[in-house]
Amino acid sequence: MKQRNIKSSILFTVLILFQITACKDQDDQDEPTGWRQIPGFEKQRVEVIHVLGSSIYVGGRDSIYVSTDNAKSWKTIVTGLPIPDYSYWLRSFGSLLVNDTTYLFAGTVLDGIYRSTDNGKSWQEANNGIGNGIEGYFVRALGSCDGVVYATVQVDMSIRLYYSTNRGQWWSVITNAPTEDFYGYACIGNRIFLATNWNGVVSTSDKGQSWTSTWNYETNTSDVGLFETQINAITTNGKDVFAVGDYSIHYSTDGGNYWNRISPDSIAPPGEIIAVMKDSTVMVGYFVSHNYGRTWSEEIEGLPLPSRIQTSAILGDKIYIGLNDGLWVNPSILK
Repeated sequence: MKQRNIKSSILFTVLILFQITACKDQDDQDEPTGWRQIPGFEKQRVEVIHVLGSSIYVGGRDSIYVSTDNAKSWKTIVTGLPIPDYSYWLRSFGSLLVNDTTYLFAGTVLDGIYRSTDNGKSWQEANNGIGNGIEGYFVRALGSCDGVVYATVQVDMSIRLYYSTNRGQWWSVITNAPTEDFYGYACIGNRIFLATNWNGVVSTSDKGQSWTSTWNYETNTSDVGLFETQINAITTNGKDVFAVGDYSIHYSTDGGNYWNRISPDSIAPPGEIIAVMKDSTVMVGYFVSHNYGRTWSEEIEGLPLPSRIQTSAILGDKIYIGLNDGLWVNPSILK
């Protein structure tokens, strides 16, 4: 009798495991491929998506939205934020983790920088040191690296690079930056990379006291293999760096010390302003490569075309993009 009970228990366990596996396989099969629009963001221009841990933050027309359950539900955040009268006001987003406290930074079109210390529930203005009293700060980009927050800010028609070493309480301008046109940030260790309009990729490891540039204006060439001065997007994964220019795409596997150019017959159309990367998968605009850029495929199934990608981010195994027409997700590209 005891042996029969043991056999019955084993059979019951096997059946339960089979049902769990079958349900999981069915869920994977039921999940749609291609792009799908996330409800609630229709007819909203999404300029900013920021992923922090398991949370995703989205800048909409007049609010910040946050989801902690893989975009199934959203909370609207307006506490402490200015209410704009124009269609897209949030332009950039950044975060910094210090002693188990997360600091979130939101860059606006005309109201400068706002900071949150409670995971985005409330916000306070954080413009001390920026602009010397001049109103109307257009924050083009935000980034952080090695405990330092960086901000590209347009003040009174002049673009300046600021940094903060005290979590946004005070900002200082970097006076010896090699150029004023910064399009994006990426970080490896204590080295921050900036995509620029005239100097290719520039980087600093000492908070802007000294700079390294991929373009040498004395010899009018590159000493490190990146033969392009205008870089529109930059992204990193581990020690790998991808830089998207007007004419080509370059990548570095040694932390930005030397760069390789992807051959013209295999690259996605250059000139895009958005790039994301996870493991060996790179997405530039609508084009995806699963082998570090050797071959590319266009991923547009389900999207309203033509439509330019404004922003993108990766959460888990899903890619999120922001368009003029809402927030979209693709669950199949990274699988």
